[in-house]
Amino acid sequence: MSSIPVMPVPMPKQERILRPAYEAYFEYMDRLKGFDINITDEALKVIFHIPMPGYWSDYYKAKMVGMPHRQMPDIMHYLRGLFNIVLPDHSRIWQINATKLWSDTGRIIITRED
Repeated sequence: MSSIPVMPVPMPKQERILRPAYEAYFEYMDRLKGFDINITDEALKVIFHIPMPGYWSDYYKAKMVGMPHRQMPDIMHYLRGLFNIVLPDHSRIWQINATKLWSDTGRIIITRED
């Protein structure tokens, strides 16, 4: 199991070339490269913990911890962003169970799918 204490950043959409989105993505790439992430399994479970906005009340944050993140960006952009950095050849991955959850802090958890 790999637990990466980095806030997940989705891969920017190609049709929307926004400089801040690409800058955040390149910073994310640099931070991920600093971790020794070794993905050798072909079936993976990936959990993206998305930090809650600071303007939410403490009551609402406590209520939402661990709940599904059902907002944009979609999970495919998070997966593309992760795999383009740590696994450039994703052809050998045949099964992925991916989840986005609200959390206090951003992190990514990668485990082997059994």
